[in-house]
Order: sequence, then C-alpha cells, then structure tokens
Amino acid sequence: MVKKPKENVLVLGGSGFIGSHLVNLLEQRGHVVRNVDLRTGRIRGSEYVQMDMQNIPQHPEILDGIDIIYHLAWNTIPQTSNQDPGADIQDNLYATVRLLESGVQAGIKKVIFMSSGGTVYGLPQQIPIPEDHPCEPRCSYGITKLAVEKYLELFRVTRGQEYVILRGANPFGEGQDLNRPLGAVGVFLYRTLQGLPIAIWGDGRIVRDYLYVGDLVRALYRVMHYRPPENGVRIFNVGSGVGLSLLELLEVIEEVTGSTPQVEFQPPRPVDVPVNILDCRRINALLGWRPQTSFGEGLQRTWQWLQQACLA
Repeated sequence: MVKKPKENVLVLGGSGFIGSHLVNLLEQRGHVVRNVDLRTGRIRGSEYVQMDMQNIPQHPEILDGIDIIYHLAWNTIPQTSNQDPGADIQDNLYATVRLLESGVQAGIKKVIFMSSGGTVYGLPQQIPIPEDHPCEPRCSYGITKLAVEKYLELFRVTRGQEYVILRGANPFGEGQDLNRPLGAVGVFLYRTLQGLPIAIWGDGRIVRDYLYVGDLVRALYRVMHYRPPENGVRIFNVGSGVGLSLLELLEVIEEVTGSTPQVEFQPPRPVDVPVNILDCRRINALLGWRPQTSFGEGLQRTWQWLQQACLA
C-alpha cells in the first residue's frame, strides 16, 4: 500500500507562542513546515522565512508547493487594539485579505485561521457560549478577527478556497512571550516569580476559559484533515469549557508556587466582558477533540518552564 504524502504546511507566526508548539507537532507528524515570521528568537520549521505577512503578495514564491496555511500571525492584542484601529485594520485585516488573494492564485487547498473565542462574541447572552451565539466584539482586535472570518467565507463561496476557523479560549503554557502583556496565566506567574505586583482591573471576579497550549495545537492539527460538506460547519470553539475567575486563578498560583502574589486592583476596563466560557461540544462531536490537560497540571508545567527560562 502506497502511503499518501504528507501535506506541505506554511505557518504564519510559527515562531510565536502557539506557532512554535504547532510547528513542533507538525514536524513530529512528518510534515514539511515553512515558518513565516518576523521573529528570530525561536526559529521553528523545516524552512524559516523572516517576513511580515503583508509582504507575501510581493513574494509569491513563499507559497510555492504549499498545501495548507495556518494563519496565527497578528500584530495587535485585545487590550491595546482600540488605541489605533486603523493600524489594526491595515496590519491584520487588509494584510490577510491580500494573503487570501495570493493563496487563491497559488492553489492553496485550505486556510486554518486562529480566531478569538474570547473577543468575537462580546457580552454573552448565554454561558457557555456556542458557535452560533451573536458576535458583537467590544475591541478592534475582535472586530478584525471576525471580519477575517467573514472574508474566509466570501473566498470559499466566490473562489472555492476552503477554510476552518478555531475560536480559541485563553491559551497558556510553556513558551509564552514574557515581554507582552497578554495572557493572565503567564503574566501572573512571571510577576509572582519576580516578586512584582499583579494589576487586576476590576474586582477580580472576571471569569475566563483557560486552555493549555498542548491541547490547543492538537485541535489545530485535528482540523487539518477535516473535510466539511458544502453546507457543513467550519467554525469551532476550542476551550476547556470551565470558567475560572482571576481571584481563583491567584489561589491556584499560590498553591503551585508556594508564594502569595501581590495584587493591585485597578478600575475596570470597558473592553472586558464579565464572563467568557466556551461551549466546545461541536468540536468534540465532529472531530473527537477534548482537552486532556487539567488546568492545575498545565499551570505546574508552565511554572516549571518559567523558572528554568528565567534562570537561563
């Protein structure tokens, strides 16, 4: 029996937190991976190309031989995206549309897009939040993520380019970028290790869904071979399905680290919704995916990695 050749994969943002884990998994499974990223600190992939996503249309050879694109690159974060929505549109939305056009010309079979389950829904009308929940994002980050989702469907209908969207919960784990104020788990652990105060906006009762990065990349890999029917679903929530408040997060951190974090409470931010927990029954039913790593276990792994990283 002749083995079917593995797909050649391009990962946009393959040197980032999620991307580096995904590239490792793809290579373990025998795929040739082309990593396109501006960062050089964590080069991953069989082929590394230092390039901004916006420049790919001027270098169509980047897509030569590629079957599938994982789109994980994004130049803004939720907390700061409202400061310059124009730049968010230019750097992320416009650049992605140009990328999709280049993908059609190159014959890309599928685009897998990492959207944001934490921001595209806005204020929840029900908990947990299903994929068919209304989408009313409260920050530019969520608006541009949602707009990309709409363009992906447009390109499928008008140009036949297939796609799958994962709306992820709050990822955490080894390799988080300690220089970016993104991800409560990584930020809180780092500041606890350094003996620095932790800023909490509001009263600490904001609830979020936290997902270990290893479980997230398993979901990203699982959708690679998903073949949706013409009118089938192409959007999946990916989370733990369990909510944890910031105050509860601090309690777990104290248990794992043996240190009591210093906390400074700040006025609440309008961008923060009070509760965000994702309903993940769809991806479980259609793809057989569910998280395998408990929050406590994932936090312990992250803490051990962080201690080693800060000593290096």
